Amino acid sequence: MYCGEMGRSPFELFADWLSGSQLRGFAQWAEQEVFFTDSGRAAIRLAAEIWNIGNNDDVIAPAYNCGSEISPFLAVGAHIKMYRVDSNGKIDVDDLVSRITPRTRVVIVTHYFGRPSEIGALLDICRERQIMVLEDCALSLFSKGIGHLGDAAIFSPRKSLPACDGGILVLRHAPAGEYSLKRAAPVATARSALSLMKKWSQQWLPAVRRSSQHDDTNCVSTNSALPDMPQSYYWNNGSFVRRGSRFGRGVLSRIDAIEVVRKRRENYAHLSRRLSDVPGIGFLWGGESLAEGVCPLGLPILVDDRRHWWGRLNAAGVSVSCWWEGYHRGIDWSEFPEARMLKDRLILLPVHQGLNTHHMQSVAEAVRTVSAGPNSKRHI
Repeated sequence: MYCGEMGRSPFELFADWLSGSQLRGFAQWAEQEVFFTDSGRAAIRLAAEIWNIGNNDDVIAPAYNCGSEISPFLAVGAHIKMYRVDSNGKIDVDDLVSRITPRTRVVIVTHYFGRPSEIGALLDICRERQIMVLEDCALSLFSKGIGHLGDAAIFSPRKSLPACDGGILVLRHAPAGEYSLKRAAPVATARSALSLMKKWSQQWLPAVRRSSQHDDTNCVSTNSALPDMPQSYYWNNGSFVRRGSRFGRGVLSRIDAIEVVRKRRENYAHLSRRLSDVPGIGFLWGGESLAEGVCPLGLPILVDDRRHWWGRLNAAGVSVSCWWEGYHRGIDWSEFPEARMLKDRLILLPVHQGLNTHHMQSVAEAVRTVSAGPNSKRHI
């Protein structure tokens, strides 16, 4: 059974476009300033502009990061300082606070894979020192308790929904001024729409599916100890902050968020139970059950020889990537072994709303097969 990425049929895309002229269903942001961009990275770049971040400013970010979320700040001249994230993906608030200086303007807190990070005490410290707190919710769309506490939050709907594009910047207090966004890029939007239709067609057309099985664009191929992240993750200073397309806004307007959360939680619970006794894998959160209100992006597991796992799982029809494998080349990572471990060993198993119990059974069987294989290592 094929357990691929979320796709979109031509009819659904057309309906998205029709619904994209306005956005409904996000009343939780009614009293905040909301900007819809074409990507989460663009939303961060817009926040840097609105807050007038530039030379001589420090931005403190978690060491476990994609790299694309810090690139916009580096592009405007800010200096990035990283803080510790432990091997369970929990932020070290004490380490973070120890890195604050009079030059610190922004602190980034990431909510990993749907789980809220604890930031209550940090907020008091930052507000006392007039430091902006940016909640990175790109991996946590629809999870309760996130995106409302900091000075701003960014979301990346396309990580959780079959969207052509989309980023959201939510500001608690937007400074007075005009912030013009360029219109959506039609060529990039069309390319994304075709990609979504291809993913949709893979469910029904084995030939299309086989043509994509050996696509290694989601797994960096390099002999470097710290491989560079994809070039597209870097913010180009010649780029513009663009509005999200009507397709992206339309998905948000038409989606049933309650059903998305219910389905993802159900798939997560089913898959985690079936994998609880599988040798050769570890769980990011030690197999803990999901707290109420968490909308999981996927089931994060830790493996040795991740490229082997990536190849075997994708060949079995389970779409996974080498999550955040690349490293931003402008940052010194030597101080953060736990973050490097996560970047080198984490695989996110799919639990998205397009899958059902039978899909979860197939994912579990594929994981068991890889674990039992001759090349799998058993000590996590």
